[in-house]
Amino acid sequence: MASLWAAQRTATGPAENYLGATELIDTGHPAIQATAARLILGKSTDREKAVAIHDFVRDGIAYGFGPKFYDHKASDVLRSRRGFCNPKGTLFIALLRAAGIPARQHFVEISPEILHGIVSPRTEWLDHSYTEVWLGGNWVSVDSYIVDPLLFAGAQKRLQENGREVGYGVHRAGKLVWDGQSSSFSQFVRGSGGTRIGNRDFGVHADVVSFYAETPTASNRMNSQMRAFFRLATSTLNGRIYELRTEGKTLSRTVAGH
Repeated sequence: MASLWAAQRTATGPAENYLGATELIDTGHPAIQATAARLILGKSTDREKAVAIHDFVRDGIAYGFGPKFYDHKASDVLRSRRGFCNPKGTLFIALLRAAGIPARQHFVEISPEILHGIVSPRTEWLDHSYTEVWLGGNWVSVDSYIVDPLLFAGAQKRLQENGREVGYGVHRAGKLVWDGQSSSFSQFVRGSGGTRIGNRDFGVHADVVSFYAETPTASNRMNSQMRAFFRLATSTLNGRIYELRTEGKTLSRTVAGH
């Protein structure tokens, strides 16, 4: 395992280095294998397969938090059906690799304003990850699988009402649809309106555990204080997200009725 991790830390390494398992990306787990096989059934190209997996992670895994924060294997995320950027990215990559599509996790910093209305982190920046998928001979960057559609609708409504560019888990210029060819972001949207959406770029790491082991300056490392917070606050945070999702459902019904 160590040799694979070393290869994956090289952002310019060959794509085939990004097909194996890591501590969290347990792509060989039976549930991961079975889910990937079901999702790609009938899909003839890697692009079609990748988009199908993207849409499953976006729609089938609700945005939210668990008491273990980011420390979840892909199979854990699949079982719990909940996660934020790092756990959902872990699952997305595991499913892509199970389908034979190279994928890797890229870590950056993002403004904590993205979580306005859900939680107020006491750090200047948040650690964020997006996925790079090897398609058509290029690495394509995407994080539009992170926020589920009902939450996205409710969050966009709140942003518009409050005149905000970011908050409630999304960026106003974010999107959920990915064509498997161009970059697509719901959170890590750059160059729009001057909002501080990203600062340092930490590059590619094998998985979230590897990122924190190798990045002493990371902002949101799991420690005893963080563990205590998420044990106590998970239900509250997910309750706020549920309210936004309910607003999104109401909005969707209203639009459908017209």
